[in-house]
Amino acid sequence: MEDLLYKLNPWWEEEYAAPGLVREKYLNALAASAQKQEITIVTGLRRVGKTTLLKQTIAGLIKSKVPSTRILFAPLDSFGLMN
Repeated sequence: MEDLLYKLNPWWEEEYAAPGLVREKYLNALAASAQKQEITIVTGLRRVGKTTLLKQTIAGLIKSKVPSTRILFAPLDSFGLMN
């Protein structure tokens, strides 16, 4: 499982550049909820950019000097994490 977590979290070992088109409106909303320490649920149809948005948020956290080893991305639909 450790190998899978390192694969899902490449920023633990290397520089990370977030994928996709930056959507400031949604990134700002996530950042605002993080400042309030609220739980935020990101929902939507398949393939609309939920994971991309989360990975862009992760890149922003790293850029703001949050230690990359303190950021965990674990998609709950990953087969390797279900065992």
